[in-house]
Amino acid sequence: MNTCTLSGNLGNDAEVKYTAGGMAITVFSLAVNHRRKQQDGSYADETSWVDCTIFGKRGESLQANGYLQKGAKLAVVGHLRMSTWEADGQRHRKLEVIVDNIIGMTNYRQPQQPQAQQPYQAQPQQVYVPDVYNEDIPF
Repeated sequence: MNTCTLSGNLGNDAEVKYTAGGMAITVFSLAVNHRRKQQDGSYADETSWVDCTIFGKRGESLQANGYLQKGAKLAVVGHLRMSTWEADGQRHRKLEVIVDNIIGMTNYRQPQQPQAQQPYQAQPQQVYVPDVYNEDIPF
């Protein structure tokens, strides 16, 4: 079985490349943290960078609409693929996740950067108060 599920943050904006046939290939690196207990009892995060690839229009659309920007939190489900090639007489290998499903975990309706809020200042308002001691009331 070849399945992996990861969640993490994008290290940089995703990059879209195209094959000679025009198919979109979207690539990005996902920072995945693992919390480990230290000898002194404290905890520290270890970050692993995982290369991810999305084939087709889905990745192209996500990148074009701003969902694959640096810092975005994502969950990806996919499968592992090992690529090997030779360059300059040396053999190279790369393990990557081919993304089958992706879920954005960042709230895109609000800006990712918190903006400074202006302190609330109450404005005086005139309030209509009816005259309850009207002499025309018969009781």
